[in-house]
Amino acid sequence: MLKSKNLYLVSCFLFIWVSSVLGQNGTCSLPEIKDSNSLRILLPRDWKGINYYPENHHFYHMLNDWWTVDEKTNLPVHQVVDNDMALMRKNGFNFLHLYIWDNVWFRELNDWPGIGFNPIGQNPCLSNNDQFLALDDFITKARRHNLYVGISFVTKPVIDKLNSGITAEEAAKLGKNYYDWTSVFINSLAPRHRNILLWGFIYGFGPSPDAGVENPWNVFYKNAYEPFYQLAKDTALYPGLGLVGVNLTMPSRQTEDGSFVWDTKHAQKQAGIITEMNLPDPDIYMLQLYNANSLDLTKALKELSESKLDEKSKTIPYEKIFAIEFGSSSSFADPPYGNNMEGFGDALSPSFDAEGHAQSISNTLCALESVGINKLGYWTLYDAWNFWQKPPFNFDINTFNLAWNGYWGLLPHTPSTQNQSPPKPAFKTLSSFYKTKSLHCEVPPEPIVKLQLHKQTVLLDDIQKVTLAWTAAEARNLVLKNGNKEIPLHGTAGRIELEISLKSGEERIITLVANNFNNNETIVSKTSVTIKYKQTETPMRSRSNQR
Repeated sequence: MLKSKNLYLVSCFLFIWVSSVLGQNGTCSLPEIKDSNSLRILLPRDWKGINYYPENHHFYHMLNDWWTVDEKTNLPVHQVVDNDMALMRKNGFNFLHLYIWDNVWFRELNDWPGIGFNPIGQNPCLSNNDQFLALDDFITKARRHNLYVGISFVTKPVIDKLNSGITAEEAAKLGKNYYDWTSVFINSLAPRHRNILLWGFIYGFGPSPDAGVENPWNVFYKNAYEPFYQLAKDTALYPGLGLVGVNLTMPSRQTEDGSFVWDTKHAQKQAGIITEMNLPDPDIYMLQLYNANSLDLTKALKELSESKLDEKSKTIPYEKIFAIEFGSSSSFADPPYGNNMEGFGDALSPSFDAEGHAQSISNTLCALESVGINKLGYWTLYDAWNFWQKPPFNFDINTFNLAWNGYWGLLPHTPSTQNQSPPKPAFKTLSSFYKTKSLHCEVPPEPIVKLQLHKQTVLLDDIQKVTLAWTAAEARNLVLKNGNKEIPLHGTAGRIELEISLKSGEERIITLVANNFNNNETIVSKTSVTIKYKQTETPMRSRSNQR
């Protein structure tokens, strides 16, 4: 009897404690917002957005570091963010997109306990380092700068469990558990803030279009999405807030003729099965629109929105498309804007020098503007090469991995020991578009190409072995001209080794020729490197004689 009474008292205490943290309606206990939150402001037609994190507190580190002091500026991290918000608003931005990660990613993959929110089955209000309070403060600060916010959820347990072969019944339960987890965020934040435009349902995948509505992936989707959508509507302070976005996947590839194609039918069928499951249509369809050819991207977007490609597919209206990520890398530039390395990745988009980086962004903006897509989220504000050099990644400064991952920002990372470097040209490109829709669009766009000597060695006294690195975008055909030889190239980035016969005082010009065309119009771009005679410090004959 005494044992039962003690258990009852403990249960009462736990109920009171959890209620004080979680609230009566599944909400976190958050401080009162001191300034007025009742004023209704005009919702933006154009989302002039960016995926944001501050310098030195990249990705998922921002909220974890929120209450600490930034080593470079000696300011609290939240003040660094506040300063960035002022900069972005001044330069035409009006929308910030955040990914919200659970901490399972970091415990299991990176051994970073504490970073990220408590996962499904645990209370996210109690996440380490007051990260929920930091998220609330982020949204408050954004509102004070007249910046809107979109939040997308990233969860590892859901992906792991769906990949483990669970049953439909287990998938239904997983869907409910996922909804319960996300509902804490929505219930806690939506009624407090009049600047949450978007709730991104789940990052990384959409429904499975060819598996049928009883497939566990789709059962999960239905059981999580339906209440998620309704809660977003119920908690929005007024219509137009709390839009619900879903990810559509649209894989791409390069064909033999140099053009790029996207699997638009797959994306349409994903949208179609949402209707087949009798779920409400999403307000927003979120697409990653990295690309190496903006004309081909335009063609794909027209297919997606204007042509029904399958009896079970559904066209996607331009006005409902959010380019949740687009951008490119400037790694082929000199420091601090790059590491002088070529790279490529998402949708085979290559890296560029600083000027090519700006032009590639301009070309993508031209493509999106030409079809009327006005909801944009550039990736991202700051370069993150210093993040990727640290454990657990440990990318060396002269590696492809760092080239591809480290230089996507509009602003370079400058170590605290150096003077702050000016923004990349791409910052002005995007800012000018966001402020005044200023763009210079060519059809077809001029190819963006770069050729660079990577390495030169001497095989014999008059034979030079050279390695050339190159990248190319907006290019249908690529030819490397070495004297009388023409070498066709394929792809968007690479290296090629050549052996060149040179005598003392001679040099060889090697030219990369790229062309792009649309209908009967062709535009050509060229770039060259000059290979000069190089003599070994110790001639091969001398080394042989020394043996």
